[in-house]
Amino acid sequence: MPSVPAFSSFYTLTGALALVVSLALLACTVLLAPRLIAALPEDHFVAPETPPTPGVGGLLRRLGLNVLGAVFALLGLVMLFTPGPGIVFLLIGLSLTRFPGRRRLMVNLVSAPNVLDALNWIRKRHDRPPLLAPANTGSSTKNDAPSAAWLPGALLVASCYQPTPAQAQAQTQAQTQAQSQEQAPSSDAITDITADDVASQIEDTTRRLEALDAQLAANRAERQRLAERLTEAETAAAERNTRVQGLDQDIGRFESTLTELETQIAAERATIELRRQQIATTVLQSHRAEDTNPVAVLLAHEDPALADRLSVWTGYVLRAQREQIRVQQVAIERIEAAQQRALKDRNWLAHIRRKATSQRDTQRAREAESLADISTVDLRITETTRSVETLRADASRLSTLLDELRAAEQARSGYFEAGKGGWPLPVQGRIDARFGDTKSVGRLAWEGWFIRADGGGDVTAVADGEVVYSDWLRGFGMLVIVDHGDGYMTLYGGNRDVTAQPGDWVESGATIATVGDSGGQSTTGLYFEIRHDAKPVDPALWIGN
Repeated sequence: MPSVPAFSSFYTLTGALALVVSLALLACTVLLAPRLIAALPEDHFVAPETPPTPGVGGLLRRLGLNVLGAVFALLGLVMLFTPGPGIVFLLIGLSLTRFPGRRRLMVNLVSAPNVLDALNWIRKRHDRPPLLAPANTGSSTKNDAPSAAWLPGALLVASCYQPTPAQAQAQTQAQTQAQSQEQAPSSDAITDITADDVASQIEDTTRRLEALDAQLAANRAERQRLAERLTEAETAAAERNTRVQGLDQDIGRFESTLTELETQIAAERATIELRRQQIATTVLQSHRAEDTNPVAVLLAHEDPALADRLSVWTGYVLRAQREQIRVQQVAIERIEAAQQRALKDRNWLAHIRRKATSQRDTQRAREAESLADISTVDLRITETTRSVETLRADASRLSTLLDELRAAEQARSGYFEAGKGGWPLPVQGRIDARFGDTKSVGRLAWEGWFIRADGGGDVTAVADGEVVYSDWLRGFGMLVIVDHGDGYMTLYGGNRDVTAQPGDWVESGATIATVGDSGGQSTTGLYFEIRHDAKPVDPALWIGN
């Protein structure tokens, strides 16, 4: 059975681990998360996704980003149940990853209440423009967005997927088209959209375009600044390189001079050594001549005067050779002094060369950094330009739609609406059933009036209009439909005969049919409806007493 100290150590280790994890979460929350949110481009949630970089490098980069995104997503999921900005961490994780349904999941998270406001609050504190709000795509289905249970696994599996360039281009085009369809209304929904709605969408698109244009101008200005810095770095690097080459030539000349001086010093020293040997030989011979006995000179039949002269000449020769040695030593000293000066100058040039080389390398590093920065800015300009083109296409479509809606509004005559509450009854009789009354069979309600009248009586048009239908129709019997414009139509059913034909223009009070009981009516009379945009309306609001 474990001892009490073992349990105590276990609890201590667990507490320390929990403290470390808590501190790590706190550091991510305070330091890392705000910087990542501030680094996002303002059109992050509306711009189309860029195709992935092909090749092994792109695959490894996506794998690393997906692993990091999975970590942030897991932290976000944990923070959903514990204190912390869970939604923010989820968005950061999703922004770093690539998998099917990621865009829709991010849009749904950003569309939640107060999420976009919180992100923009963080960006405002870092002096960054607010994020553009995406179009709300509604709730995601099971096939559109992965659930939180298998999200981390999906991130890792999706990171290994590498589409071909053609597939990546097709995906980008499909995303752009889908985004345009989300932002622009479909033709089926035009009838439910007013000109004010479209004008509001155009204003929103214009604001987004202005923001993107400002960002594009800022990026271009930054690129211009980077290009100028690159030019300066290239010029400075070229100047330093020329300086280094000139110093190399100077150092080469000093090396040649030093070699020549060393050769001269060696030759002078060899000459001095030879003269010293000659002096030594002469001195030795002189000593021998001085040590010779005069008796020996006489016995050798030598001339004593000649011996004296030889001794004097030897002294002259020794003095001359000593003078030559002194002169050569002075020359050697002069050459050695020149050698020392050359060595000193060469060392100074080497120092200057090292300094110029360091400056050249620094300028080349700045040049490489400027090229990398320009590539990054060019990529941002390309992405922003693509977003601007998409928004401009949307604005053009919305402008066309607005023109059509305004043209339709201007084309409205207002004729039928002007007579509201004063149009005459289409037939003389008694109203037995009114709009909204429940029918005797089933739970259906009347969508118009049934006016009991004698058979054969005249049925007249209540207002001017064009006959668009005149024939038998199930449920209505012999039916006449008159179009009065602006979406208003009147229906006259249950007739015995019809006298107006499709295409005829009839005026208010003109006979268009005769009263009957067609269509299964039990009594003679007229079934009368008024419709606006194909929807029935109460005739009591339009017919006078």
